[in-house]
Amino acid sequence: MAVSLGPVSDPGAEMTLLEINQELQSQLEQSKQDFRDLKQKFLVSESTAYILANQLQKYSTELRVSLWNRLTCFSQHPLCTESDPASLLA
Repeated sequence: MAVSLGPVSDPGAEMTLLEINQELQSQLEQSKQDFRDLKQKFLVSESTAYILANQLQKYSTELRVSLWNRLTCFSQHPLCTESDPASLLA
């Protein structure tokens, strides 16, 4: 399909091939910069998510150990008067 690059009916709206090429090059460069910016934001977000997941895993492990220690202490402590081990967690 051929496209006519002849003059447009409005002489003020006419763009040369050079002008079109320059405009497209400018848009391409802007798109490349936008892509780099988005990629950088993605990498920062990915790193942050990884760090937070590791911290959550560490906290979860510490919480389980603490809970286990409290429950074990409750079951082995002869002077403990609490009838419900869950009350020790409060």
